Amino acid sequence: MGEVVIKIEGISKRYKKGVRNSRSLKQDILNWWSDKKPVTDTYSDDYIWALKDVSFEVNQGDVLGFLGNNGAGKSTLLKIISRIVKPTEGSVKGIGRVGSLLEVGTGFHGELTGRENIFLNGTILGMSKQEVKSKFDEIVEFSGIGAFLDTPVKRYSSGMYMRLAFAVAVHLDSEILILDEVLAVGDRDFQQKCLNKIRDVATQEGRTIMFVSHNIQAVRSLCNKGLFLSEGRMENFGKTDHVINSFITKSKAYVDEQDFSDNAVPPGNEYVRIQKVCLKPYNTNPQGGFSRSTSILLSVEFLFSAKESSRLNVDFRIFNFSGDYLFNVNSLEASNSKGQFLATCIIPGNFLNSGSYYIDMLFFNHSEPVFEFSKCLSFYIEDKSQGLLDYTHAQGIITPQFTIDLNPM
Repeated sequence: MGEVVIKIEGISKRYKKGVRNSRSLKQDILNWWSDKKPVTDTYSDDYIWALKDVSFEVNQGDVLGFLGNNGAGKSTLLKIISRIVKPTEGSVKGIGRVGSLLEVGTGFHGELTGRENIFLNGTILGMSKQEVKSKFDEIVEFSGIGAFLDTPVKRYSSGMYMRLAFAVAVHLDSEILILDEVLAVGDRDFQQKCLNKIRDVATQEGRTIMFVSHNIQAVRSLCNKGLFLSEGRMENFGKTDHVINSFITKSKAYVDEQDFSDNAVPPGNEYVRIQKVCLKPYNTNPQGGFSRSTSILLSVEFLFSAKESSRLNVDFRIFNFSGDYLFNVNSLEASNSKGQFLATCIIPGNFLNSGSYYIDMLFFNHSEPVFEFSKCLSFYIEDKSQGLLDYTHAQGIITPQFTIDLNPM
């Protein structure tokens, strides 16, 4: 175990609700003075706590994965560690230079070219011009945007921006590397390239990395430690598998069944009522994920009741945990009578990449949307035979080659 390179002690961060600039000098001064006062009322309605009493240590060479739902405080904590934001309470003690990639464009100046921004970032990190020059060719080659190197970055697409920003962050010499949702932008091939580079930096260079991603399988594969935040508080810290299991259990990250048959008023409206939704796996691994190497991945089933005059069609929509819409599958037939119906969709193996997903269910009456059941089911796919980070789609599959069967019960 290496020496402690980051020590977080009792970090808390609060923000005042409402508009900061009141357009009144007197009110702005009062707001500023109020923020300077010691914290007396922890639960005041005028403030919101983004973080509360977070403490942990990171050793040299650790790869720490941050887990938590949106709004849990992950990005706020990384900004405090990067010294972009000052904590309300507590302290951060760190050893070494910190390189951060917190969001697209962080540390870049839009009017400067890609070439100039590479040197700007190196200067911010405290590197000499010669040190940056020694890494320059590697950065350009990795980013793949050499043809646009002398173009102002304000004209870059978000993908180009992220390519260059990530290349700069991982190649310049910082002892501590902080990455927040680096996989949220960019094509699939570049995402895989980023993951491979993160792994190389961690294993071969021994640098300390803090990594935030909604892709739980990426966290599981890359990180030796995990940190689970919930509503600004630290729920768990330690070995990655233990923290992931805690996150899944507490946040109910994966929902494979919901039964509303005993509910007085099941979800729905005058057109449709949901009785039960579930995922039926054909093969699972010991951690509960679905194996994508089988010929059939899983069966999605929806039991619902329809109104007699309705002509309901069913539409499954699948998203990844970052909220990116992937594809939808429609039922070919419609319900034509009152009663219960079972909608079944068989998802083939080797179709979805390793990762986490959720399902939305939409009902249409005569082509008009009448009810949406959002995030009703969720699951993750892990295929150890192909590697945890195999993001390559099966050859030849471009659109879903399967349908929904809609049968009366």
